[in-house]
Amino acid sequence: GQQAKYGGTLRVAFEADVTGFDPAVPGLQNYYVNQNLFNTLVTLDENLGFVPDLAESWDVQEQGKVYLFHLRRGVRFHDGTDFDAAAVKWNLDRIMADDKAPAHRFFANVESLEVLDAHTLKIIMRYPTTTLLSALATNGTGLHIISPASENLG
Repeated sequence: GQQAKYGGTLRVAFEADVTGFDPAVPGLQNYYVNQNLFNTLVTLDENLGFVPDLAESWDVQEQGKVYLFHLRRGVRFHDGTDFDAAAVKWNLDRIMADDKAPAHRFFANVESLEVLDAHTLKIIMRYPTTTLLSALATNGTGLHIISPASENLG
């Protein structure tokens, strides 16, 4: 093998323009870019099992009607603001309110969200389900977490 060469320019070509960096805005090019920019609460490992990303762990209660997410500490957004349960709630509220967002339909079963403390979010479902983790982790259409302080991602 050759020695690694650091630096230089990486050029990427798409068949259309990237219209912005907001994961709530549909578009195939946006999907390609945003899946590499933003993290999710839960992701998939090489065996397609659910593993923590921005969540350190979670508890499933009441046969899948209640989920408690325990969030990573010390995480900051690109703008320097802290990642916390309020930010996750803001992201979920935003996606659930926007029926044009690609992930909107995956969260139709969410009844309510409750910030228990800075690093714990409670999600209550309308009925027990095993699909919430899939919705949070699905590459490209899952819940990409952005900073609530982000004014313009376009």
